[in-house]
Amino acid sequence: EEVTTEAEAAARAGNDERANALCATLLKTSDADICYARVADASEDWNTCKSIREESKRDTCLMDFALSKNQFEVCEHLSNRYLKNSCFSLKTLRELQAQRAQQEAGS
Repeated sequence: EEVTTEAEAAARAGNDERANALCATLLKTSDADICYARVADASEDWNTCKSIREESKRDTCLMDFALSKNQFEVCEHLSNRYLKNSCFSLKTLRELQAQRAQQEAGS
């Protein structure tokens, strides 16, 4: 917990390298995965999610970026094919919503 908190603080301070190095020191996979997920959130960098070893936790981390930050470049990195399809569908929906909003603003 203490290492994760320190890693989160490092990520917020913009020191992603230190944050990831701290997470890597955690021996228990589940602890390291939680650490990487929190660092990804704190640094707002979805690439950190790719360090998560457990597939479902990694996918959850990546989907958070698609859902809350509209960063759909994460879709291709999802392991679960159903989540991947949903991610691409959501991307298409958001693009259509943006086009419609532009059309309504222009008329």
